[in-house]
Amino acid sequence: MNPLLYPFVSGNTFFIGAIVLAVCVALSYLSQELLVRVALRFIASIGVIGIAFSTTVVPGLLYSLWMIVSALWFVTMSLESAARSKAAHILRGLLILFSLLAIAFQIPHYRHPSLPKESFDRFYLIADSISSGINQGETTWHELIRREHSVQVVNLSRPGETLRSCLPQAKQIPPGRALVVLEIGGNDLLNRSPLSEFEKDLEELFRLVCTPERVVVLFELPAPPFMTGYCRVQRTLAKRHGVKLIPRRVFARVLSGEGNTIDNLHLSNKGHRMMADEVWSILSRVLTPSTQRH
Repeated sequence: MNPLLYPFVSGNTFFIGAIVLAVCVALSYLSQELLVRVALRFIASIGVIGIAFSTTVVPGLLYSLWMIVSALWFVTMSLESAARSKAAHILRGLLILFSLLAIAFQIPHYRHPSLPKESFDRFYLIADSISSGINQGETTWHELIRREHSVQVVNLSRPGETLRSCLPQAKQIPPGRALVVLEIGGNDLLNRSPLSEFEKDLEELFRLVCTPERVVVLFELPAPPFMTGYCRVQRTLAKRHGVKLIPRRVFARVLSGEGNTIDNLHLSNKGHRMMADEVWSILSRVLTPSTQRH
């Protein structure tokens, strides 16, 4: 992945943009000088662009109100008399409030998932070529975890896997307690699968792997700008089925790291090393080395 995309696909520009917008609005209380108003409008517009290009899921009503109030604030800032009006003060207050609410909504999705207090000596992996590897001689991230932490990995990943094609692999997981890791959906995204099909196939996958005895973890997709729908479907269905989400910033950071990929997508040995460390930092809470289990 091009490192320049990282701030957008990780969601970082959303937080930066929202903070920049709120600060500019707050500063507009202090001075009504023309040059100051022009500068604040320009800086705030950069913040809005960062928000729009971040592919970040915000509740529809909140996002609509936020953008409408933002547009009205930009209009009032272009007119000196309007900028001093009581309505302008109300707009400033609302815009700061909506910005803070949007940030608050995103913070839980930026953190590592909270996993239940359970213990497993293995995990089942359903994934595509980013996890399965495409070259001989590479050591995949799940193999590194298996070697270094003495946990078993049932590797059901295959190159080219999609949400639909991985369903037979999902059926191979035996009934009962299990930790299931899903790194899947990237090929659907790259192929621009219709959103309705993406949702249908992800729903079917969750129905197969999600049971009360299992802990299921899914990598959020680091979707490019203007493809928020895929991220929204992931979050909506994950919440419905109790699936834990690994924040997209984790995947994005690995894919955008210098030397971490061999073709801007598939992981190099360095990338697998970083992915193993990232995944272990999350799953170590529920994975116990086989030699320590009783």
